[in-house]
Amino acid sequence: EGLPKLPGFDFANRLRQKHHVPQSFKYTKGYPVPEKPICGIGGELLNEDSIYFCTDQTDEVLYDPILTYGRVRHLPVKPFRPHFVLYDQKTLKFSAFFRQGVPESPQETFRIRYVNILYFLEDDSMTVLEPTVENCGYPQGRLVRRGKIAKNCLGELYSWKDLNIGIDLEIN
Repeated sequence: EGLPKLPGFDFANRLRQKHHVPQSFKYTKGYPVPEKPICGIGGELLNEDSIYFCTDQTDEVLYDPILTYGRVRHLPVKPFRPHFVLYDQKTLKFSAFFRQGVPESPQETFRIRYVNILYFLEDDSMTVLEPTVENCGYPQGRLVRRGKIAKNCLGELYSWKDLNIGIDLEIN
């Protein structure tokens, strides 16, 4: 009495002598027909007998599933936003370099110039910017104006899927 039902605690009645299982089938014309058992194993009372104490007029509040499981949550529907609003002011920035030939200088044959490629997601346009360096002697800043750039002579345009780390771009 009063002990928790944990593994190792056995509350079975050790003095019980009858262990027979009651019949649950009645044979009619040679076929077994299931029948509600009258008693449990060993002649004990069935747990189903406690159902007789319940009435058909049960209180709805006691068995309300909202009290047990909570209210059904409806996921909010996200409002439609067009592509240009969704990607407005969002850009992808890639650091790049290119080799520029220097034919008029006997000291160097080419020059490495570092640039930033900005890809604008709202309209799939690109621009190429070079950070300015004081007194370098060649034009810097915006090297390619913002716009859609063709990737080949067939007229296909660059998209964000074409830009990745370690690839070569050809911009004319």
